[in-house]
Amino acid sequence: MPRVINEIDGVRLFAESRLPFGDDLPLLSDSIDLLKTLKNKKITDVFRFFDVEAHEYLNYPFEVPASEIFTSVSGVLFFLLDTKECIGFCQSTLNLSILVWQEKLPMEYDALAGKFRSSPTKEFKGSLINYKNEKFGENKCANIIGKKIEHLTIYKVNEPGGRSARNERGLLIALEGDTEFLISMRMQENCSFAFLREEKIKESLRDQIYAIEV
Repeated sequence: MPRVINEIDGVRLFAESRLPFGDDLPLLSDSIDLLKTLKNKKITDVFRFFDVEAHEYLNYPFEVPASEIFTSVSGVLFFLLDTKECIGFCQSTLNLSILVWQEKLPMEYDALAGKFRSSPTKEFKGSLINYKNEKFGENKCANIIGKKIEHLTIYKVNEPGGRSARNERGLLIALEGDTEFLISMRMQENCSFAFLREEKIKESLRDQIYAIEV
C-alpha cells in the first residue's frame, strides 16, 4: 500500500517514491504561483526525457509508432522559455495527476537520469530527446515555438467509480495567435501522458471535467 502524505475531504495524496520531489509533490493546483509566472513568456524549445531509450518504444510491449513517441508516451516534458528558465511536467500515477516544477539549467542527461530513472539498482539507459530529433522528434512543436503564453487552465476530473485521487489530469495552455494545446494524463483516447495530440477527450470523462483558471 503506498504511503499516504495527507488526506483532505476523503481525497488522499500518495507519496511517489520513484519521483525526486519527496513529500512535496508539485501538483498543478498547488503550483498556481509558478504557473502564473509563465504568462507572457515564450516557449523556445521542447524536450522529452524517457527512462528507456526511445527506440525501445517501437518494440513489444509498447509498440508505439516512431511518429507518436514524442507526444504520447510517459516521460518528462520540458519547456525552455525565453527567460532562460526550464519548466518540467510529468505524471504522478498514484495521484492520477500532472506535476509541474522549475528545472535547474543546464539540462544534463546524467542529472536527469539520477532523478527520474525508475529503478536506481539496474543499469540505466534512458534518452533526452529534442523536438527536432530526426527520428523521434515532433515537427508540430514548431507551431508553439516563439509564441507567448497567454492563459492556462487546469482540468480536474471526477471520474465515475474512480478512486479518490487528486485527478488533476490536464493543463490547457493558450498561446498568442489563437493557438492552444493540452498536456493530459489519461484524458485522451490511446494516450497515457500526452501533449499536442489531436485525440478527443474520452467520452466517459466529458461531463466529469471542471476547470480551474490560472
